[in-house]
Amino acid sequence: NYKKKTIAISIVDQIPKSAHEDVEVKLTSVTPQPKGPDKQGILRWVVTVPPGKTEKITFVYSITRPAGWQLRQH
Repeated sequence: NYKKKTIAISIVDQIPKSAHEDVEVKLTSVTPQPKGPDKQGILRWVVTVPPGKTEKITFVYSITRPAGWQLRQH
C-alpha cells in the first residue's frame, strides 16, 4: 500500500476445475481464510492493508489424476 491511509482490497481467484470426473482438484491450504470456495471454486478475500505495508494471500491445491495421464491447459 503506497497510500498514507489504510485501504481495503477485494481479491477474487479460482481453484482450477476439471471437466473430467477422474481428475480431482483439492484445496489443501489457504491463508488468510477466504470466503468460499463456492460451487465454482471461487475464493474471495477482503484484505485491509495499512499504509506502507503489504499483505500476502496464499492458497495451495493438489491435482490427482489416473496414472499415465497428461494434463493440458487450454
